[in-house]
Amino acid sequence: DKAALQEIHELETALSKHFNEIKKDLHSSNSLFFEIQKLCRLSDLYNSVNKQSLSLERLKKTITIASKPENIRLIQGKDFDGIYLPILILTTAMKCWKQIRYAQKTTNNLRINFSKERQQILTSVESMAELYRGQKDLHAPFAGYSNQVLVLSAQIQESLGKWQESLAILSDLIAVQAVDGVDLSYVILKAALILKHMGPSRHKQCLEYLEYLLDDPPVSEGMGKTHVLAVQLLVLEQGGEKYRVLLPKHYKELAASYHQDLQADGESGADRVSISEEEVWQGLMLQALDRCEYLLALEFAAQGVLKAPGKARLLHTLAELQFLLGETEAAASSAEKALALQPQSAELRNLLLQAAPDVWADRMRSAPSSNANPAISHGSSGAEDSRQP
Repeated sequence: DKAALQEIHELETALSKHFNEIKKDLHSSNSLFFEIQKLCRLSDLYNSVNKQSLSLERLKKTITIASKPENIRLIQGKDFDGIYLPILILTTAMKCWKQIRYAQKTTNNLRINFSKERQQILTSVESMAELYRGQKDLHAPFAGYSNQVLVLSAQIQESLGKWQESLAILSDLIAVQAVDGVDLSYVILKAALILKHMGPSRHKQCLEYLEYLLDDPPVSEGMGKTHVLAVQLLVLEQGGEKYRVLLPKHYKELAASYHQDLQADGESGADRVSISEEEVWQGLMLQALDRCEYLLALEFAAQGVLKAPGKARLLHTLAELQFLLGETEAAASSAEKALALQPQSAELRNLLLQAAPDVWADRMRSAPSSNANPAISHGSSGAEDSRQP
């Protein structure tokens, strides 16, 4: 923290000292690079010392500067000492968004931060990412840069619940067999996951992608063979009787792979001889949740609920994930089931008011008063420290 604070002081001083010079010379790509690089670095540093509000300020300033049409022309197609500014900006934004992923995280309570402020981070870079990905350069090293911008754009669209838009970007990368700068297996897994979520009509293509990945699983973003097996099993579970005979074998393979991951990471439970299906799905959900892989977490949470429908906390998390990804009707249904198990939960009441205000505003008015804290809303917390894992 001391080193970070010292670097913050030096960077803020440098930006302040050279502000007038930079302001006069913003038509110079070098001056623009200096300002954006320093602002992105400050955003990261403020996050590292739990000063999220200051981190967001620097990020917003970066996005404002980088989104100007005249600056896009200066930034696009140039790297500065191996740094490509569109990737730096989008990566910084995603870090900032991930850093404040929890409204609360304790042993007994894990709540997702789905506040408007957090979602605005994604929406603010969504249009900028679209501008940058529309200007492709197939010459090295910019082909790799373009592919990375496309993957980041797909992640942003998926995190906003825009399945078709994300899938279209991923499909383009798959069609050209993009390997420069990206892990193609990761791209294929993300596409398979969206296809699975879009329903049975897309499951055949999803399984084809997953079969390919069993021999060549992803190695980036915390993904691996376990996640391929898990998504495959989710599809088979919902495929009806024709796949029923395959399920025991696939569950055994998934449990073994998950157990191997636990051992490799030195996590608790790694010394256990056997792990139940319920524990596997819940463990995978928590991992995905911590990495902000929300669609993956939603699928695992939904499967966990099928295995343990009476778990209020699991239902609550599923409802939050559905709401975060724009599936408000499903979120209201899950939250209502969770509320039946935890009728005094202020957080569930607030979630229902946001997911289905027309229905629940009247119900809440007619319901007996409770000790619910009306200050708890949007899945957000006022204390910055409580957002940290």
